[in-house]
Amino acid sequence: YVTKCSFPSYPAHRGLSRECAMIVTILTGLPGCGKSTYTRKYPDAVVVSVDDFFVGDDGVYRHDLTKLPLAHQDCWRLFFFAVRAHTGHIIVDNTNLSTAEIAPYVLPAEAMGFTVEIVTLEVPVEVCKARNVHNVPEDVMDMMAVNLANRVLPPWWKHTIVPFVPVVDASSLDV
Repeated sequence: YVTKCSFPSYPAHRGLSRECAMIVTILTGLPGCGKSTYTRKYPDAVVVSVDDFFVGDDGVYRHDLTKLPLAHQDCWRLFFFAVRAHTGHIIVDNTNLSTAEIAPYVLPAEAMGFTVEIVTLEVPVEVCKARNVHNVPEDVMDMMAVNLANRVLPPWWKHTIVPFVPVVDASSLDV
């Protein structure tokens, strides 16, 4: 199903206006696994992320745990507007570690005719800890890794696991 996409109520830096297929990609993975980096492969996609709530007008990220419920509400609201506007490719860039966190995105997307894909970036917790730019405590990261490892998704959800591929520093190779 192809539709004319437009999403005028979304911030200009994330807006779209083009012919496009209707796809929702729900990224899942630990903080620091590369979800936001993954979104850069799709420059025409509308990306919704809880992290955006904490970026000030000056472009500086300031996380406030007390405002996390509001951030999730805002992210879902922007997602719903994009779905309602039949925006082409929407990417949800959050940890989404449980079925309960994913389901509120799947249900409206499917109801509006989108193809939904869940993409889990499988990166070792130690690598994620080293990349952690959000200052998530290590014990919390460990707990999140256990939750992700034990998560069971409904078998009818399209789910792709992207395995970790370490980057090799070419300067360390004997060539």
